[in-house]
Amino acid sequence: MIGRSNIAGKFRIAPHRIALGLMVLGVMVAGCSLREPAFEPHATLSVSQYTGTPLSGPTTQVADVTKPGDAIFVAVRVYAIEELSVPGLRPVVSDARLIVLSPTGRPLAATGRLTRSFRWGTGAAADHAGEELNSGALGRSVEIGQCAVAVAPGATTVVGITNAQATPQIGIVSGVRILLNCSAPGQLEPAVAAAGLIQEATSSDDQGDDAEERGLFAPKPAGELAILPPISVEKPATAAMLMPFEFSDARLRGLLVFWSASPGRADDPQLASALAKSAAELVDSAKFTANSSQASLSDLSYWSAMQVAIQGLSDPARRRASFSYLAARTNAGICEDFALVADDQALARLVAIAQPRLAQAAASGNTGAAQWALDESALQLMDKMQEDNRLPPELLSVLARNVGEPAMNPGSMDDILDDSHDSQDLRIRLIAENFNYLDDNSPAARARAFDWLSEHGAAPAGYDPLGPHAQRQAALEQAYDALVQPGGTNP
Repeated sequence: MIGRSNIAGKFRIAPHRIALGLMVLGVMVAGCSLREPAFEPHATLSVSQYTGTPLSGPTTQVADVTKPGDAIFVAVRVYAIEELSVPGLRPVVSDARLIVLSPTGRPLAATGRLTRSFRWGTGAAADHAGEELNSGALGRSVEIGQCAVAVAPGATTVVGITNAQATPQIGIVSGVRILLNCSAPGQLEPAVAAAGLIQEATSSDDQGDDAEERGLFAPKPAGELAILPPISVEKPATAAMLMPFEFSDARLRGLLVFWSASPGRADDPQLASALAKSAAELVDSAKFTANSSQASLSDLSYWSAMQVAIQGLSDPARRRASFSYLAARTNAGICEDFALVADDQALARLVAIAQPRLAQAAASGNTGAAQWALDESALQLMDKMQEDNRLPPELLSVLARNVGEPAMNPGSMDDILDDSHDSQDLRIRLIAENFNYLDDNSPAARARAFDWLSEHGAAPAGYDPLGPHAQRQAALEQAYDALVQPGGTNP
């Protein structure tokens, strides 16, 4: 039996070894504290649908979603990865049936400029790409997002990935859209659209190998659309696409997108739920296309230039000009007025609200959504500043000009914005609110409301905000009677 003193002696540690142990422990702790930070791709994923093809863009038609058996159920997963080499994937430009480059004098391109490094594959090649991802052969990865959608015949699903914080670089893609069109039951036609900067000759006469050195080439925002061969979905099918991408985190170099497609079944509750959601989105898309001149997804020059402007919001030196450009291109008059008079601090606050929403609108190619993102963000910020008693006179004038009498009541925009989903909803609600103020006891309130309604072509005939009460009431009753007649719009 070993005595207690022997045990102590047996495990006595020399002082120099204690010091060495503490040094090792310190190195280990320091190593843990210096561990490489987690990836931050700052990429935004959005999903939308419209009726039309990738080349036509959104139309005013609405695809038929009443036959689940004709639809295709698609699940999509998007990853940011470190490595750009996946064996078995083919160049997109080799398989593309059509490549469209815009803006350029030669819109139909023989080979891709933005998509030349894109790779894709179906079936076994796509499955192998998934195995490479799961095994770690592609380095570390971050899931950007995933979705599951039902694509009816005649409809196209758009999966958009954008990075509003990236600094544009020539030849590097900063925005991608995967477009999946159900051209017929059991037939899925994929396409990919990419936005970025390309080197473009400043004139058609610029020739020679030294043209770039002589300053005859300049960076130009452009977009490219590659239409790929159709995929039969008579039975489940898989596909994968790999592409270089400009992330905020330089350690991440590419996007890897997987999609699996299966034929619809009438008894599938998941498909039925997805079709119900698709039906609403297709109706909204048709409405936006008809009412707000939504830009076609094939108008890649429009969205590539928009993408550069969205990225420009992050640069204080370009912020005001970028907001003005975006507002003008989307007809966002409220935001345009805001950008003209707001100080730098207010513009910075507006960026934080509007930029993520703009990135989603650009990814889905929805001009109406971009307009609403700009105008609603400006209204929210002005309303918040007014509630905090920090709205300067120049912005109060912007608010009053654009919303009428509700601008004079802090917090009144909250309910209006809660009930509005787009610019048309906002207009209808503002007409109703200003009509209510025509019966206010304050002559100033009545005058401001009447002026706003007059400017927007909605003032009641024969109404004088400073006239006798009986005259005002008679004009209002006549206006309300007209509104409830067939063809009238009840505010």
